[in-house]
Amino acid sequence: MAAVSRWQSEVVQPLRRARRALKRDSVGGFGAWRTHLRANVATLELDAEYVEQLVLARLAAHAPRPVRKASAEKTIEANLERYLTLLGARIGVVSRRRLRILCAACAPRRI
Repeated sequence: MAAVSRWQSEVVQPLRRARRALKRDSVGGFGAWRTHLRANVATLELDAEYVEQLVLARLAAHAPRPVRKASAEKTIEANLERYLTLLGARIGVVSRRRLRILCAACAPRRI
C-alpha cells in the first residue's frame, strides 16, 4: 500500500473525482462533450489503475514465500482481512462470518 499511496492520491483519485463530477453534471451541461470527456477520463483512470497493479505485481514477485502452505480458503481470508484492516475497516462478528462465506466460495475445491 505504501508503494502506491502517492500514485493513488495524486493520480488515480483525482481522475476518479473528475469522472464522477462529470457523471453528476456538477460542471453544468455541455451534453455530448461532457459524455465524451467522461469516457476519456474513465479510460485514463483505468490506465492509471493498471499502472498501479503493475507496480504491485512487481513487488509481489519479490515477496518472500510462506514457509508452510495454508489452505487456499484460509489464505484468501487472511489477505482480505489484512486489506480491509489497512483500509481502516472494522471486522465484527457478522462481517467475519460473511467474509468466511465469501472466502469459501472463492477457494478452489479439490476433487
